Amino acid sequence: GQHRPNDPPPTAGMPTSVVPPDASGDAAVDPPEQPVVMTVSFIRQQIDMGIHE
Repeated sequence: GQHRPNDPPPTAGMPTSVVPPDASGDAAVDPPEQPVVMTVSFIRQQIDMGIHE
């Protein structure tokens, strides 16, 4: 169980590998975007139907 000076301590890679800041940020950003896109496309469908009728 000797640690060489070159090797980083085992705990160094744990926080980033377990909870990456980017992943949590993307997860927080992505969910709100999908409903907006779906709503916009739905509204556009309604407008098209209204125009065609």
